[in-house]
Amino acid sequence: MTAALDFEQDLSRGFFTTLLLTGNLADAEAALGDAIDAVQPEPASNDSLLRRAVEAAVKLPLVSTRDDLANSRLPPELKRVLSLPAAMRRCFVLRILAATPRDECAELLQIGTDHVDELTCLAARELSRIAASESRAMDFSGLEAKVKP
Repeated sequence: MTAALDFEQDLSRGFFTTLLLTGNLADAEAALGDAIDAVQPEPASNDSLLRRAVEAAVKLPLVSTRDDLANSRLPPELKRVLSLPAAMRRCFVLRILAATPRDECAELLQIGTDHVDELTCLAARELSRIAASESRAMDFSGLEAKVKP
């Protein structure tokens, strides 16, 4: 694999992670731009670019509203993640999607490890509830279509 391809994959991963952390395109782009600027003098490894992008993203204020343009281009599973309240979303993205260790997640978010666990669990439950609700809605709409002449 070439260095250019590696960097492109690192950028993509960094962008989607910052998008899910911030909830909007402008903040995600800003956080990733800050990360690129920070690693520019040295060769950017996946870990350093992603770590710096996450650090930049979590420094931004918590925003519960999400960017509809960003939301429209994501698969349903990630749209559900964006629908979470910001604090739950950040914990879930870092702990589950980015596989950030618990202590590191707590440090990044400046909260206790117990709070990280609590918010991550709440996020997982909420995502399960949303998925079940969407599934029931789809089942109902399919049934409705079969009943209509």
